[in-house]
Amino acid sequence: MIRARNAGLRQHRGEVIGEGKWPKIVDRESWEAAGALLTDPARKTSTGNSPARLLSGLMTCGVCGAPVRSGGAKYGVPVYRCSSGKHVKRRVELVDGLVEAVILAYLEREHVSVPTPAAVPPDVRGQADAVRLRLKQLEDKYSDGDLTRAGYLRNRDRLTAKLAELERQEVLMRLPGPVEGLTTAGWAALPLERRRAVVALLLNVRLLPTTAGSGHHDPKLVEITWRQA
Repeated sequence: MIRARNAGLRQHRGEVIGEGKWPKIVDRESWEAAGALLTDPARKTSTGNSPARLLSGLMTCGVCGAPVRSGGAKYGVPVYRCSSGKHVKRRVELVDGLVEAVILAYLEREHVSVPTPAAVPPDVRGQADAVRLRLKQLEDKYSDGDLTRAGYLRNRDRLTAKLAELERQEVLMRLPGPVEGLTTAGWAALPLERRRAVVALLLNVRLLPTTAGSGHHDPKLVEITWRQA
């Protein structure tokens, strides 16, 4: 996915050095967007321990604040459990059903379809342009003999790393978020990872302990607040 050849480009030691003589199968902008997404340090690419439940790790315990995760099964029924093992425990189907109902009801009532993020803010683009200018000035100084090779390489590497981070931000900010094009009709067909991303973006969920007069089925024991208006 991140090979430069896909965009018809030649690459050497991780840097694009020109166009190739073969047909490209994707435009450069799409290739850069895919590369920025797939190589983003914040993205976990290992699937070995991927959560198998919608809300595992996304909820907190209403007693100690610890994450609530999948807690195996009780009498063959999957449950969520406070990671401390001491406080809350709730059936997966009850909590998932309530959280999904809240999301779907809100989307249907408000006719929500969050648009693609706005264009990259001028400050990010301006910072990137400023770093490019400094790199050009650095090259000119080195070419004119006003800078030693060691000084040139040290400053070039520092500025190149800074530019790469700014360009990564530019591309990531152009990518649609997890709720882009989200509809009530298509919710059930979304992959688990996408539904988890929607929950993480929109909601804070706390599981509260049972009290006298309340039972595990009481929806008031699942505290849901919205992260964004």
